[in-house]
Amino acid sequence: MDVLDLPGPLLSGAARRRRLLLIGRVVLAIAVLAAAAGSAAAQDRALSRDFPLHLDDAFPTATGEGAARVSVRGVLPRHGADRVEGPMSLELGVAPRTQLSVSTQWSSEPNETNAGDITLTGRYQLWVQEAMLPNLAAQVSITAPTGVDSRAWTFEAKGMATRAVDANLFVHFNASAVVVDRLDDDARRVRYRLALGPSWIVPHMATLMLAGDVFAEQGSARGERTTVGVEVGFRHHIVGPFDWHGAVGTEFAGPGTRAAFTVTTGLSFGFSLPGW
Repeated sequence: MDVLDLPGPLLSGAARRRRLLLIGRVVLAIAVLAAAAGSAAAQDRALSRDFPLHLDDAFPTATGEGAARVSVRGVLPRHGADRVEGPMSLELGVAPRTQLSVSTQWSSEPNETNAGDITLTGRYQLWVQEAMLPNLAAQVSITAPTGVDSRAWTFEAKGMATRAVDANLFVHFNASAVVVDRLDDDARRVRYRLALGPSWIVPHMATLMLAGDVFAEQGSARGERTTVGVEVGFRHHIVGPFDWHGAVGTEFAGPGTRAAFTVTTGLSFGFSLPGW
């Protein structure tokens, strides 16, 4: 019997890793084949957290435009139950340099991820790249405790920098502080998140963007190790308003519950706002 035919609970740790590695290779192989057959339509160059990496860019959605994004992510932790997560987001360009968004997610392990929390986010582009300074943006997010077993409001202040090296290559850096208003006994009130990585529009294949990042996230509990990981992914224009994205990654430092392997895939749908 093939490894892919076995139900998850019956697989050993090594077999589960082989299964997810195979899935990740298939996702990336399909991306390359689809890019070769894709049209020459404009590429959605946006990088938004969870779609598919941890990384954000410093560009807001254009005024009068919007994007609906959804991902499905399989997570294989080093210890604990495998899970599937589904982040979803709606991004709207409501004014020059200004983006508003609302997001949530579902999960096969909702108690562990507070699935159902709703996050409202505002982003403003502070600076457009010049000779010395990169593109700079600031973002504020508020997460309401509407999810499973969620009890605290969460606030995030985030800075994003994007440097265009040339017409195809960009380098991005994100830094944020996350504040929780109601603490458990051993929880941190403030913790940090960092992400750094490039994105590259493949020359002569303008429908395909490749990207990667290294990220770090401080543990939510005092004494918990900082999680550090790496990801590689893509975004590919497939047809009309639709873009397909995907990624694979691993967390190589952190607590025992960190992810040994993740695989993500999803779609983005771009549209114009009525009346614009």
